Amino acid sequence: MDFIFEILICFSIGFAGLRLLVTIYNLFTYPVLESRVRENSSPLSFDLPFLSILIPARNEEQYISNVIQSLQKQSYKNYELIILDDNSTDETANIISEYSKFNTKIKLVEGKPLPEGWLGKNWACHQLSQIADGEFMLFLDADVTIEGNAIYKALTLVSQERLTLLSLFPEQKIISLGEKLTVPIMHYLLLSLLPLDFVFYFQAPSLSAANGQFMFFNSEHYRKERFHERCKAEIVEDIKIMQILKAEGLKGRTLLGNKLAYCRMYHTYIEGVNGFSKNLLSGFGSSKIGLSIFMLIVVFIPAYSIFKAPDLAFIYFCIALLIRICISIVSRQSVIENIIFHHAHIMTFVILSFKSIKNSYTKSLEWKGRKLG
Repeated sequence: MDFIFEILICFSIGFAGLRLLVTIYNLFTYPVLESRVRENSSPLSFDLPFLSILIPARNEEQYISNVIQSLQKQSYKNYELIILDDNSTDETANIISEYSKFNTKIKLVEGKPLPEGWLGKNWACHQLSQIADGEFMLFLDADVTIEGNAIYKALTLVSQERLTLLSLFPEQKIISLGEKLTVPIMHYLLLSLLPLDFVFYFQAPSLSAANGQFMFFNSEHYRKERFHERCKAEIVEDIKIMQILKAEGLKGRTLLGNKLAYCRMYHTYIEGVNGFSKNLLSGFGSSKIGLSIFMLIVVFIPAYSIFKAPDLAFIYFCIALLIRICISIVSRQSVIENIIFHHAHIMTFVILSFKSIKNSYTKSLEWKGRKLG
């Protein structure tokens, strides 16, 4: 029995070593939009194209002013900003309406009732795409703000590499204790499991990642492929869109939005758990077995090894520590805090996993007052 366990913990250590290699690759290639675009580069040799910035908003009175104001500060001015009020019950629509009175670029549209078979955000994005006039479309979440020359840089890279889609993971604003215990888990998984450049260099749909908070599309390709319509019932529609795009032989890239795009996703521990648990299982291909095996390899076997093989447990912990340090640097998160809260993150990941699996059986998952399954 001890021999079998030693084989299992060695396998866990080997897997951790593989994740460390992925993390180091991401550290040295630094997959960040700002570093991939030359400061003086021009996206096109002629007039800058017309851009449609599209924001679905459902009960976003807390955030909507911030994203509008951040867009108004952008140096890129050839755009329309269309915000769809998705049946909000707060002051979202009134706030947007006030801004539109003083800025003709801003348009408020009222969302239509949710049809059978659609999820709310996918339906909202599809509606927005139907009324967008731009040569490019930028889908933004209402809780995202952008800084610097984010639009200019995104357009430059899309044009230079002839991308159908550029997706960014915004830099996360992590303030409360609840956020510190949940939000870093996203980057811990993403940057240790996938070299982000592989999304661009390899057409395999399995090597896909995207973030619906920031999706910059070539409009011609989007209208032809009808991405949100084809993903109308997908909870994690962003990854599915990237997979469809690759299957069609189109180019996509996913990067970090450090210093250019910011987001404060959640404010409390409960919000973080509820938010991440709705996506976690889908991120593992909706495979309960896959997620369970991952938990076994990265959580339960290393934890048990503390009592059965402390020397091997120490090796595993050192590798995990290096992973945390590298990822914290790449994502511009606090190295010290992520080390301090590492074990709390692991316990939270277990909670997220069980909650995600439970939701898949009970079909009880809800988000913003709507059932997701």
